[in-house]
Amino acid sequence: MYKTDEFVPHFSLFTIVSSGKNTGSYGFEKDAIARHMQFYINYFEEKLGHKLTVTLNVRNGYTDKIGFIDRIHCHLREIYPYTDFIMNVEETENSYYQGINFKITVEGIELVDGGFVDWTQKLLGNKKERLLISGTGIDLQLITGMLDKII
Repeated sequence: MYKTDEFVPHFSLFTIVSSGKNTGSYGFEKDAIARHMQFYINYFEEKLGHKLTVTLNVRNGYTDKIGFIDRIHCHLREIYPYTDFIMNVEETENSYYQGINFKITVEGIELVDGGFVDWTQKLLGNKKERLLISGTGIDLQLITGMLDKII
């Protein structure tokens, strides 16, 4: 196990950002989150050889939030049948993410956090704007030995 003194308060972060307009039936959302998952699955599983688990957490921000997370969950399981996707519909206080927040755990360590945010909607004054962000801490991957395998 890792000691807390091995962790650092400041760290390097790798991020992915996808933006676009609502195309109906959650088309943009399904496509964007699938692209983010494709990167992380390729990186952690195929390049580094580590199995990952994705937890999809329901968040406010969509009228039919349970229907939204269910459709995203089904879409991802169809595209990536060998990846573990867990759907968590337990409501928590969170005004940061809209509709869904995902967390990726690798070897028991939470390394990725992401979800939809309303920043572009507010900036452009357009409710049809969509923005998906995600990121992973590089330092934590080094500390835990995730990067021992040469890419």
